[in-house]
Amino acid sequence: MQSAASYRSLIQRLQADASARPRSYRFKLLLLALLGYGVLLFALALALSFSLGVAVLLLLTKSVWAIKLIKFVWIPLLLAWMILRALWVKIQAPEGYRLSPAEAPLLQAEVERLRKAAGAPPLAGIVIDDDLNAAAASVPRLLGLAGSRHYLVLGLPLLQLLDRDQLGAVIAHEFGHFRAGHGRFSGWIYRVRLGWYRLLEALAQQQSMVSGLFVRFFNWYAPYFNAYSFVLARESEFEADAISAQIVGAPAVGEALTRVDLGAQRLQCFWPEVYQLAGVRAQPPERVYQSMALSFAQCNEGDSDALQRALLRQADLDDTHPSLAQRLQALQLPAVVPEPPREPAVALLGELASTLQERFSEQWRAGVAAGWEERHNALKQGRVRLEELLRTEKERLLEPAEHLELGSLLEDLQQDRDPMPCYRSAVDGRPDSALAHFRLGAVLLQRQQAEGIGHIERAMSLDPEAVGEGLECLGSYHHALGDQATLDALGERHAAWQAEQARQQAERFQLGRKDHFTPHTLSEQQLAGLRSLLRQQGRIRRAWLVNKRINDASELPHFVLLLRLRTLVLNPQKLLEQLVDQLDLPGSVLAVAEGGDRKIEKRIRKTAKVPLYKHAWW
Repeated sequence: MQSAASYRSLIQRLQADASARPRSYRFKLLLLALLGYGVLLFALALALSFSLGVAVLLLLTKSVWAIKLIKFVWIPLLLAWMILRALWVKIQAPEGYRLSPAEAPLLQAEVERLRKAAGAPPLAGIVIDDDLNAAAASVPRLLGLAGSRHYLVLGLPLLQLLDRDQLGAVIAHEFGHFRAGHGRFSGWIYRVRLGWYRLLEALAQQQSMVSGLFVRFFNWYAPYFNAYSFVLARESEFEADAISAQIVGAPAVGEALTRVDLGAQRLQCFWPEVYQLAGVRAQPPERVYQSMALSFAQCNEGDSDALQRALLRQADLDDTHPSLAQRLQALQLPAVVPEPPREPAVALLGELASTLQERFSEQWRAGVAAGWEERHNALKQGRVRLEELLRTEKERLLEPAEHLELGSLLEDLQQDRDPMPCYRSAVDGRPDSALAHFRLGAVLLQRQQAEGIGHIERAMSLDPEAVGEGLECLGSYHHALGDQATLDALGERHAAWQAEQARQQAERFQLGRKDHFTPHTLSEQQLAGLRSLLRQQGRIRRAWLVNKRINDASELPHFVLLLRLRTLVLNPQKLLEQLVDQLDLPGSVLAVAEGGDRKIEKRIRKTAKVPLYKHAWW
């Protein structure tokens, strides 16, 4: 696929084909999946045959030229191992709280009733997690050759949000996937797709001509196969909705779809409000999932506007689910705001409901505790600094950097004063400040003002580090406008940026024979600290340090630290990672142990001239 536009055009064509000729479409998808497997199996057979042929030749002849071929036995064997690993894709059982047979009998009885009504296979378990979501998860046995274990995943927030009938619609929808065979066929398709990308990742780390051929093939094949499987997933959602409507009635399905969408939008406000408490609380709040339940139970005046936003939202290529408007239209239902449930479906859990709310609340608190404390301290210091700047502003005209800092604090601390004039003053005073342009542009785009586009573009041109976040900011703005053409163009820019980031990452953290090394430029004080750290490790004989020339816009230097270990180390990679984590150098660092490419290591020692560090007695 050459562009996002061509990819979108392919999906639209496949959607029309799948709608007009569903059996033909699925057969083509099956053939496409088998094509990928055929290429892999052919390569596997070819690789093993080559290795076997060389081995037989070595046994039958004693000529010198045949013996020289022995080193080529391992090359196809390595390729064969990579292919086998790609084929062996294991899917784990869904994570969360798995109900025991005796727990939540009301919920389990309701689930079993709906399962039988849908004609779905028996469940291996019901899992409750902490997401506003539900899923039908199939876990294959022996790559699917021995069948699959089926799980129903229900999010606790979903149970808090919906009433019993609406939850029944969601569960029936998930069982609709099972009954229609989506769990087995789509699960197999998923494993095939995961296998291709896993193989691509492994091949990308190789630099051989053979791996390059595979990369070129799968770079064409993987997006094409992904487009076909995307259409299958999108069509499966409509089919599951129809099955759910047959079981519980179309109105309950429509209410559930609408209520879930509105609940997701409400959470986009709920969680930021929770994290704002870091400004006044040193510890995360308790019982956050109980607070979430109360939020869902209340009427919200903004639901009507939220529903209109949801109806205008278009389904994009990143989500296999159709838009809310498309799903309601398929069910021939009007779009209305459902009333909050009189009795949320969470009551089906019985006494387990409060236990899970406490459990998930404590898990959330433990996960955010460290960052929460750091944020609390930063906000406390920010308020002190804000007061200083406000006093200074009364005494004199602020400098551009002070205007920028004031605007950031006003925005960060949720003050009533508009930060935009501060950002404009910062840009006027420092037109070459990438951060000032970015801050001003972000605020303008949040307010749907196109003027912000120029400032974001200017920030990205001034600072390459701002490109990733800048493209996301522009994407959010154009997504709200529904400007698909510009979104496609931004998607291509983002893909190119990601490719460049991957190239730079590989250049910094991989060694190649074309790398250019120069002597390091560290001061004696920096070297003393580095030597002290190496001495504390206790397992290093010698160390050489050089700079590596990096071809990117960043001015950050890159160091290569070559180590000769004193004793046999069972896990040298772990030792190197621990060492890099402790280093305090003005740039990025790659630490390697001797025993890799001898020519590269010789060049590093030659460039360094003398070891940076020697063990005292050696």
